[in-house]
Amino acid sequence: MHLENDEWRIDDFGPWAKNDLGLGKLLHQPNEMEKNEAAARETITMLERALNQYASRFPGMGYPFDLRILTTPVEEENIYGAQEPLLDDSFAAEPLIKNGYIFQYLLTSAGSGYQRGWGSYEITAIPVEFSKTGSRNYLANPNLHVTAQNRPATVEDPAPED
Repeated sequence: MHLENDEWRIDDFGPWAKNDLGLGKLLHQPNEMEKNEAAARETITMLERALNQYASRFPGMGYPFDLRILTTPVEEENIYGAQEPLLDDSFAAEPLIKNGYIFQYLLTSAGSGYQRGWGSYEITAIPVEFSKTGSRNYLANPNLHVTAQNRPATVEDPAPED
């Protein structure tokens, strides 16, 4: 600082760096499409959790052929009686549409006893109307892949950025 014409003047601030404090994220109000995309990811997570619970309950069978089995009570004998379904009835719909996205489950290889494991699956989520109900396509196998292009996501697409 120095005095100039009876006023103090600042000579130098030192190194200056623009710091993003993240206020934009805090103040951002998601639009309908962003809400649908977040809901799609949550639905995929819910489906994967239910699929893994089913496969761990029935390791000799592995992943189910379709999602309907996950919406029915399990008639497994235990001290608590019949168990609640892993998913609610809305997941039995064909096609499964939730929050502006169409979900499809495909058993890509069946489990075969304890040696081959539970099998493998793919879950796809595509917007009902691209760029209106969503702008991202998802694929879970079980790794999550996403593309912002108007085409189904593939395993070559990257994982979503949070």
